[in-house]
Amino acid sequence: MLQCVIFDFDQTLVDLKLDDKKILNEIIGVYLKGGLSRETLNKYQDPHVMIGQISESISSPNINNVQKAVYKKLAECEIRYIDRATIFPTSNKVLEKL
Repeated sequence: MLQCVIFDFDQTLVDLKLDDKKILNEIIGVYLKGGLSRETLNKYQDPHVMIGQISESISSPNINNVQKAVYKKLAECEIRYIDRATIFPTSNKVLEKL
């Protein structure tokens, strides 16, 4: 019987071994299709930082729809890496305490 579900959104328990450069390129593609400029996007090296800062700094009427598409792409990318995931060594201790 399932007793609980833990969401590790900040990746402190599990290392997904993400390829941030590939993910960044895919997310940039979504932003470009949404009308954002390459100049704006080239400021970022980390996809997660990009997503957070763009949503706060762009005042486009279409930004909410673009962000939804970006989050969908990010989820697709992370799912592709799930088979490579490993638990961090100290995570076992944390999980045992729960």
